[in-house]
This record gives sequence, C-alpha cells and structure tokens, in this order.
Amino acid sequence: MENHSPSLKLIRGPPGTGKTKTISTILWAMLIKGVKTLTCAPTNTAVLEVASRIVRLVRESSDGSVCFLNDIVLFGNKERMKIDDSHDLSTVFLDSRAKRLLPCFVPHSGWRHCLCSLIDLLENPVTKYKLHIEQVPFKNYLKDRYNKLSKDLRCCIEKLYNDHPRKSEAAQIFQCMLEVLELIKILHPLINRDRGNDDIWSEELLEGKVEEDCNPVSWPEKLACVRTNTCSKSKFKLARSLCVQGLRYLCKNFILPDFYSRRGVQFYLLQRAECILCTVFSSFRLYNPENLNLGLLIVDEAAQLKECETLIPLLLPGIKQAVFIGDEYQLPALVKSKISDNAKFGRSVF
Repeated sequence: MENHSPSLKLIRGPPGTGKTKTISTILWAMLIKGVKTLTCAPTNTAVLEVASRIVRLVRESSDGSVCFLNDIVLFGNKERMKIDDSHDLSTVFLDSRAKRLLPCFVPHSGWRHCLCSLIDLLENPVTKYKLHIEQVPFKNYLKDRYNKLSKDLRCCIEKLYNDHPRKSEAAQIFQCMLEVLELIKILHPLINRDRGNDDIWSEELLEGKVEEDCNPVSWPEKLACVRTNTCSKSKFKLARSLCVQGLRYLCKNFILPDFYSRRGVQFYLLQRAECILCTVFSSFRLYNPENLNLGLLIVDEAAQLKECETLIPLLLPGIKQAVFIGDEYQLPALVKSKISDNAKFGRSVF
C-alpha cells in the first residue's frame, strides 16, 4: 500500500481461510497509517461482519493513542441492519453518531455557545451578575449559572470526545477536553460550598484578570498543582485561570460548523472518518460529500458482485488502489433475466 500508483489486487480463498480477518487487519493497519479506506460488500450481513471484526480489533489492540473507534463510520439501512442504540455497532453507526452529535453543532446552544458562555461567567462573574434581570443573591446566581453552563459543556465534551473523528484533529485538543472536564469538576465544590468558602467570594478574586494563554504543554504540570493545593482561595484562583485558558484554547482551535439537521453532521463525519463501511449499493451516497479524499477501496465477497455493481464504489473520486477479496467457487453473481444473462450482465469483475 506504500505505492501510490493505481493498482487492483485480488485475494482468493475458500471458506474458513481468514478472508474477513485479513480485511480487518488491513483496515487496522490503514487506520494507523492514516489512509482513508472504503470497505464494501454486497450484503448487510457481510458488511456487519467486517465492521464487528475491525471494531473488536481496535478495542483489543489499541492503547488509545494509535487508532480510535471515532475514526470508523458504518452506514446503511438501519432497519435492515437491525442496529438500535443498544447495538454494539451503534458506536460507529453513522445515524446514531449524528444523532448524538447534533446538539453540539446547533449554533445558539451547541459547542461554541457553551464555551463562550462559561468563559464569560468565569472571567466576569460580577459584571454578568449586574446585568442579570432577576434579583437573586450573587452567590446563588453564580452557583446556578455555573452548574447549568458546566453541565451543558460537560455533555458537549463527552459527546465530542467519544464520537468526533480523531485523526482530523490535533491530539492536544482532546487532551485539553479531558483537562477542562477535570477543572470543571474541581471548581464545582469550591463554588457550591455553603460554608467556610467566604475567601473565594471577594470581587477582587472573582474579577481578577486571567493570565494570558500559555503553552498547553505546561497545563498538566499546573493541573497537578491544582490537585494538590489545599488552600481554597489559591486553588480556586489557579483552577479558574487554567480552566479559562483551556476553554479559550478549545474555542480558538476546535471550531465546528453550524448544522440544524443530522444530514449535515453525517456529511461532516464522512469527510473526516478514516474508515468507512457500507454495502456496494449504499456507496452511491459518497458521491455527494465533497473532499472525501478516499485512497483505498476494499470489496469483500467480490465474486458475488456483478461488474456493473462494482463500478459504483470503484469510480468514486480519489480511489487509486483497490483490493477485491472473494471466492469465485462460492455463490456467484446472479441475474434473473435470461436476456441480461446472455448479454453478460451477470458477469463478475472478480
């Protein structure tokens, strides 16, 4: 696969010789190399088998730093594939992931809104309180706003961390998400404590200027200082400063487009996924999204496919290398019409 010139490889093997295992191993290797791969098969059953193999292989073989389930996308007819939210493959199924991620892309309540709202609150809580219409004590206002905004942001981060493709983004972004989650958790008891917490409520501390953004590489060391700090005042000050810096970093470096429907999110995921799986017929949907940058096509059970069917994924823009796997002595390509059969429409490309 190192050779980038156009090529077509055939892999033959009778039943039980490990053809599906070979496919999953190739896909795993391509995930590590960062080669965008499309895997097709003539039936939902065959596609689901390959998907199950690669998902299991990634879970068992990856230490969480080489390849991720986030970069695998399976799509097709949900009813025929019988995939619901409790199915093991719902983790990688396109419809399910788009449904989970959509709230993060909605402009006025999604990812950027959550980030900016919490930044504003942590940077200028007193100023925000003075603009608040309802007459409530400042402490109650800050607690209620922080709890709501931090909960919304936590939900967004968890969804993006679990479902957003990883290869298309810098690893530092997802590390920063984890650090922000921990800082939100650290700040929660400090802000919500009812007694013995007067030292963090001074306007000077709450409105204190947050340090300019520093190098993210130094954040783990500073976070370790926050964990071990026993003074509420200094702990709050450092955690607040570090949290705002992390939020600013994410706001600047992890920008999501605006979508109001799952379809937009689906195209977004397909553009960024490294490993796409579907039936041969379903692959026509990949002609719509732009910038797919597919590199390798793998077709399982290729001997069952008619020549004309195989052209659907084979002609997708960007594909230069293809691997066809099958056994011509098993179930062949079939056509019911004798006229079509005589015209060789049932001929397999394999």
